Amino acid sequence: MQYIVTELLTEGKNQTFSLIGASPDKQKAAAMAAEVYKDYNKNASLQNITMITEWLATRQKYSFRKDKEHRLQLALTALEGETQPADQRVIFNEQQEQDELMRRMSEALFEGEHQVSRDQHGQFTCRASDK
Repeated sequence: MQYIVTELLTEGKNQTFSLIGASPDKQKAAAMAAEVYKDYNKNASLQNITMITEWLATRQKYSFRKDKEHRLQLALTALEGETQPADQRVIFNEQQEQDELMRRMSEALFEGEHQVSRDQHGQFTCRASDK
């Protein structure tokens, strides 16, 4: 089973979604997410980071609000059936301009206009369907 680590950062009216990484071990995924929290909250103590790591490992989500305008949300999502053995760290930021592109891609996949497949290295590819 793989655990995908994601974050949602809210700053005022702007939101940034990031895929932080993936790990087959829940504790390593929680530690990966806690590192994001540590970078976000520079005043966090070691005890606080340890507590958040344990919270993420059990509850698989954590939300921290600096103030009314700034919020960090972390989540671990379990994916069953995935077979990637090694830990992976991925940096991916999805801005609001990309939301529309992702919506259109999802719609095209749903309508059968495109197909997504995974090669032997685990990489995804998207191509137009043969109609």
